[in-house]
Amino acid sequence: MNILGQLDLEQEQELQKVKEKAQDLSLEQAQSYLVELMRQIIVRDNLINHLLSVTNVPQDQYSQSILFQSKSS
Repeated sequence: MNILGQLDLEQEQELQKVKEKAQDLSLEQAQSYLVELMRQIIVRDNLINHLLSVTNVPQDQYSQSILFQSKSS
């Protein structure tokens, strides 16, 4: 089981690549990247909330279900 908030090896490698690329960004580029990242997070949250509402899954049930995710093999 993978506890939410922990990254698997592939995710760790991807994060390392982003970290390396971010070191080469100017302050303006980094700020722009951060704003775009936040926009995408908000869009993702809106999508999740919409899907919960159209599938009639209670928010608290969803919150409990994401605490533990089984890793598919």
